[in-house]
Amino acid sequence: MIRRGFGEIVAVLIALLFLLPILFALLNSFKTNGEMLRSFVSWPESWQFGNYKQVWKDMHYPRALWNTVLVTLFGVGFTLLFSAMAAYRISRLLAAHVLHAVHDGALSDNHDSAR
Repeated sequence: MIRRGFGEIVAVLIALLFLLPILFALLNSFKTNGEMLRSFVSWPESWQFGNYKQVWKDMHYPRALWNTVLVTLFGVGFTLLFSAMAAYRISRLLAAHVLHAVHDGALSDNHDSAR
């Protein structure tokens, strides 16, 4: 019981360790450039919500999002198509081997020499 509790505590600490950079990125997204250069681990002195508006405009975010959606859809589509074709071929090969083995009696329980 004690080991289980210790393992859970370690797992939570590791999860917090992995989430820390995300917290820093989120906090720094609300700072000015000067505030980030002074200290990237402090809270923002003044919350700059306009940073998101500026990034949206400068980065052409809707276009980047559309490109990501297209690449993902085509990638997943081709993966599904070729995976299905490969699975069909593999299943046919395996079925042929199993049928051949059954026909030859390799999988039967009757290996008696006295029939």
